[in-house]
Amino acid sequence: QEKGEEEVMAAQAPDYPMWSALLRWSLAQGSDGTSETPREPMADEDRAFLEKVMKELTVDVAKKVAEQLRVASTFARGDGDADACTTALDTLRDLTEELDFARDLCKLGGIDTVLSAAEAPRATTGLRGAACSMIATVAQNDEVCQDAVAAARGVQRISALFSKVESDEEGRAVFGALSASVRGHARLEAEFIAGPGPRLLTTALKSGPRTAAKASFLLYAMTYAEVDRIAVLDAAFEAALDATTYDTDDIPSRLRRESATNALVRAAVTSPKFADEYRGRLDAAFGATKAAARAHPDDEGLVDQLRLWAQLPWSTDHGPPPPKRGSTAPCFGFSGGQ
Repeated sequence: QEKGEEEVMAAQAPDYPMWSALLRWSLAQGSDGTSETPREPMADEDRAFLEKVMKELTVDVAKKVAEQLRVASTFARGDGDADACTTALDTLRDLTEELDFARDLCKLGGIDTVLSAAEAPRATTGLRGAACSMIATVAQNDEVCQDAVAAARGVQRISALFSKVESDEEGRAVFGALSASVRGHARLEAEFIAGPGPRLLTTALKSGPRTAAKASFLLYAMTYAEVDRIAVLDAAFEAALDATTYDTDDIPSRLRRESATNALVRAAVTSPKFADEYRGRLDAAFGATKAAARAHPDDEGLVDQLRLWAQLPWSTDHGPPPPKRGSTAPCFGFSGGQ
């Protein structure tokens, strides 16, 4: 069985055998924590060997990033094969899960190259999805990489890709890239809200279940934006309210309902104007969720959603009791003071 796992890992990551062998060698040089007496410190020659191998492997990854970017650049110029470019983009996504290599890609102008490939006339739905998935991997939780997205006019260009979406999976990838690019980056958040954000969110919230789930999550994230945090909720209110409606109990639909409810409740908590304007509509949505919960008493997603609605600032209904200690039920919601 262990041999089978090794073969699977090697097939998924060509460098795996080298890293695995290096790990075993390194562990053999020092204490593994099971012995009371630690082994002798690593000899200088062994340390030099380890540093040399690590450097060579790191350089090899950086070289691979550059090679895959060349494949994408060739396709963007009108040459090359769409399937080969899609494979290169998938490889880049895997390589750039390491932050240092994600930043290396940005220094090489990789965001612009990947977007150019996605914009190419011969780009397929799979290629565009792979490009957006790679950008999401690179940009998430790192301001340096988000700055690279901004420099490449990434928000406008990724948003434009949504008009070409041919599948729910591709729509999910586009919104994954948008979400990772703008969240927590004040300038890009403002750009998204003032530009294509409200229109895109309104459309996406009515799209396929995976796209709508991603759009709902981004809508909720925008309620934490530093500027115009309520403007996007005003613009997309009808679609957001519809997104809270129960339809099926599958995971994407549940995530859509919970994120949309979270967004609307947070807007009501943090903006008295929003609360006054939409109180009646929000109460009606709360009532609709109660009715759905009565019709589907075993649906834990509806129970969680009721807890969210109960946080409306005027609500005297505290919702269902919290999960019992030791429960595996997820915890959703937010602190009104955030």
